[in-house]
Amino acid sequence: MIGQAHPRLGGDRLAAGAGRFVDDVRPPGLLHAAVLRSPHAHARLLSVDAGRARELAGVRAVLTAADRR
Repeated sequence: MIGQAHPRLGGDRLAAGAGRFVDDVRPPGLLHAAVLRSPHAHARLLSVDAGRARELAGVRAVLTAADRR
């Protein structure tokens, strides 16, 4: 009712630090993704050199617009 406190479902678990969130799930082989956007609004990119990114340890794939073809 209005003006009355209502217990939060599962609130005790979260307040005790025992909550489980999607980011806590780490299945074997899990990969993470990162998106790099231009800091310049409406900029026209003429080319992207992804070579250095592909050479980094642990990088599985680097995708650019050229990969859509």
